[in-house]
Amino acid sequence: MILNREFLAILGFTWGLAFTSLLLAQSSAPDSNFREACRLRVAGLFLDVYAQADNAKNTISLLMDNNQKLASKEVELGRELSSTQQKILSDYYNVELLEKKADIDAQIKSIQDAMAENTSSLKGLKAKLPELNQESEELRARILHLFYFQNIGGGGLGYHFQIQYREKCPSFDDSCALPKSGYDDLRKIFLGYDFPPACSRYIKQSQDQH
Repeated sequence: MILNREFLAILGFTWGLAFTSLLLAQSSAPDSNFREACRLRVAGLFLDVYAQADNAKNTISLLMDNNQKLASKEVELGRELSSTQQKILSDYYNVELLEKKADIDAQIKSIQDAMAENTSSLKGLKAKLPELNQESEELRARILHLFYFQNIGGGGLGYHFQIQYREKCPSFDDSCALPKSGYDDLRKIFLGYDFPPACSRYIKQSQDQH
């Protein structure tokens, strides 16, 4: 029987694979390449926000499915309990039947407790999901002023996209300056979050180059 603690373990493992998948898909940034280091901070922020909403949706689906299975099992045990109680009426001192009834009662109680816990979690997640979706959508909209989402394909677990600058660098320069019009756009991406030092340095480096 799957309980909430196992859901958390499954989702934690899934999120870890997704996070690793995206990070492996990103290029590593040399210490001096503030442009690339800043891009990775933007990608990391979006992944974190997006994953929270995605995991909430997945958890809701899993909990609802789990409750359906638990409800079916409860009905099955209820029928078995009713049959056992009928037998006890005609053989009240049968220890084996009394032990069987106690075991069924315990299983039903365990199922009801699990369903109550799942229902409580569902209520909280469903209330939180609109806020998580809105945060993800608003962040994506701010990112799209400077970046685009590139589909990198692939199968299995993980998020199969990269976040890339809209403005390309010349082939001989992979750390070209950010356009002046992009300074505020970059800062706005991190509204409500800590602004990464790498992005501050990239803006400063770009200002020095203009």
